[in-house]
Amino acid sequence: MRQEAEVGELDRPVVGLVELVVAGSRAVHGGDPCLDLVRPGLPVGVGAREVVGPVVVAADVLVKPAVRGAVATSLFVSNIYFFTTTDYFGPAAEYQPFLHTWSLGVEEQFYVVYPLLMLLLKRVSAARFRAVLWTIVLVSFVGAWRCWQGSSAGVFYLLPARAWELALGGLVALGGFPPVRRKVLSHALSAIGLLAIAAALVVIDQGMSFPSPWALLPAGGTALLIAYGPSTAVAAR
Repeated sequence: MRQEAEVGELDRPVVGLVELVVAGSRAVHGGDPCLDLVRPGLPVGVGAREVVGPVVVAADVLVKPAVRGAVATSLFVSNIYFFTTTDYFGPAAEYQPFLHTWSLGVEEQFYVVYPLLMLLLKRVSAARFRAVLWTIVLVSFVGAWRCWQGSSAGVFYLLPARAWELALGGLVALGGFPPVRRKVLSHALSAIGLLAIAAALVVIDQGMSFPSPWALLPAGGTALLIAYGPSTAVAAR
């Protein structure tokens, strides 16, 4: 009974190979005329199992995901594809060579939506357009934070939860961060931005709610550094 239990714990492919070898051994040494049929095909069977088997497994585990990932990447929807198939921090992520392109999918989708938004609001003043962008930042940030517990993968991969990060860049370009006249304040704000980026490298880990609120450290820090840093010693160094 103990031996049967131990064999039962083995992987089924291994058990199958053992049974094949046992059958082949009996055929070689005689004792069962019916097994004479196995003897000629024994080397071919074992060889096929050892050579073709790994190829089939590799094709299923490596090639299919790579091809699907490549197609999704070329269509700028890799973030959506990986949202439906792959946990970014899970073990299966190792078999997705295009996994890193999820962020390109988010960016490309934003680059489609953002110009359309600009065309739609082309008649409004710059101040009102900045107000729209700040609204996008607020709604996206709060929505991603609230939805993280329910769908952390969706918040991680999809554009609505990432829009606030990209909208921050639009605000920097359009003067959404008000200029300051006092040099010391510019230095302070750019230094805060640099410290926020450095803190993100130390503080953030995969167990935290991301991108909201913790992506505010690198994204907000970068926005401050770009908005207030060009004329300061912080950026110069």
